Amino acid sequence: MLSGIQLTLMMGFGKPEPVSSDITDCLLSTNVTQATEGKSGFQLSFAFGKGSGARRKFEMGYFDPPKRVVIIATVNGTPHVLMDGVITRHEVTASNEPGQSRLNVTGEDISRIMDLIDFSWIIKYPAMLGSKVRVNIG
Repeated sequence: MLSGIQLTLMMGFGKPEPVSSDITDCLLSTNVTQATEGKSGFQLSFAFGKGSGARRKFEMGYFDPPKRVVIIATVNGTPHVLMDGVITRHEVTASNEPGQSRLNVTGEDISRIMDLIDFSWIIKYPAMLGSKVRVNIG
């Protein structure tokens, strides 16, 4: 942690929650790329040694796509969302050197979810886009 700056990593399907300390303890680096055109992205690198929290969670599918990831930097008490995205892939880089194996998690901004949802019904039923539904209760 740099003076006056705190990084918060949140993950989950639907509503992301702060990750546990066994994950943050393994976090080695965080890179966020903000694109002016196209998609923005992120990469997280975790230590992946025997017994590491990242390795245990990886084996349980914790880092599987399309899990949502929110990266927040709090600067002098003010939170700034650096990335709200989803995991698109992960890879393990193994090493024979102790402590050098890595888990790299890569993702794109939340608009990536739009590529996974079928919107073809809009073309078939365009009038539904402008319709309003009124529900009376009581």
